[in-house]
Amino acid sequence: MDEQLAEIVKLSKRLEKEEAKVRKTKEEIKALEEQLIPIFTKLGMQRARVSGRTVWLDRKVRASAGGDMEALCNTFHMSKDETLRAMVKETVNGNTLGAWVREFDPDNVLSPEQITKKLPKEVRDVINVTETINLRIRASE
Repeated sequence: MDEQLAEIVKLSKRLEKEEAKVRKTKEEIKALEEQLIPIFTKLGMQRARVSGRTVWLDRKVRASAGGDMEALCNTFHMSKDETLRAMVKETVNGNTLGAWVREFDPDNVLSPEQITKKLPKEVRDVINVTETINLRIRASE
């Protein structure tokens, strides 16, 4: 087991170094993008081919509730526009659900099956409790 622990720490350190290189490369790319996007726009270019690669402008438009999801949902729900009304759906927030389920195992020792048995009867059949277990490593020096 000591050899395996030493190996996983060694690999973790290698991964940290490689991730640092990737972060630096991404920063360099971002800096060049900031220079090239205005040039593409000014010249009206959509794409260019260089060294067997295509470089293009990729514009994505996103929208959000602007911090008031309830108001947005109410406005859409009351709209005469069916397209807007169809966007409003009742859902359960996954993070909130997970936190609620974890409250049934405060000591973090029960199996998913044991946790499921502790849930209220009316929800046991509609909630799927699972677990993943991983080793985590961080610098401790």
